[in-house]
Amino acid sequence: MVQSVKPAFFATATSMNRKTRVIRFHRTGGPEVLQIDEIELPPLKNNEVLLKMDALAISRADILWREGDYVEDPILPAQIGYEGAGVVDSIGPKVKTIKPGDRVSTFPAASLVEYAAHGRK
Repeated sequence: MVQSVKPAFFATATSMNRKTRVIRFHRTGGPEVLQIDEIELPPLKNNEVLLKMDALAISRADILWREGDYVEDPILPAQIGYEGAGVVDSIGPKVKTIKPGDRVSTFPAASLVEYAAHGRK
């Protein structure tokens, strides 16, 4: 059985370190609007997992999102990142089929407003 979970922040932080660096933008535009910001990690919700990312990808959706031409409007500052692969660091209380240490990849089926995959260690 596959459990549907929502990745929290696909960041390179761990559950021991409550801060992480993420790639985001404070205004729409070209690649020059991207910057690395340090943010506080919120607590995991029931069906969320925290991933330590090993690989990231930039897709057309990411570019349109950054430019402000995606199907939904970014809420600024907005994170970038829709696709990646890594290892589960920690899980929310209702996650049953995935455990810390599992290798996973993201599937772009969530809103970019709520979930983004790209961060930096």
